[in-house]
Amino acid sequence: MRWSETSRFGTLRNYQIDGDVLMVRCEDVSSYGFSTDDDQNVISVDPTGGPAFYVGKRIEYDGYTWVIKNIMHHYKNKSVAVFMFGI
Repeated sequence: MRWSETSRFGTLRNYQIDGDVLMVRCEDVSSYGFSTDDDQNVISVDPTGGPAFYVGKRIEYDGYTWVIKNIMHHYKNKSVAVFMFGI
């Protein structure tokens, strides 16, 4: 399943779900912050313009609901940030 939304700055956020993985590609991101738990596992990511993503966050689209269980991967290349979440 795929869909797009915009950040509070109007920049594109592309969502793609494949099985139990959610990938979010964020366009026009200058930076993003992240936080870790005591074991150094990443538990939240927050690209400029949002939205923030964190373990336990509910993602809703077209009558479906998913919950972020873990943050599997995060990276930024130029102005694009990509986040992968276990759902």
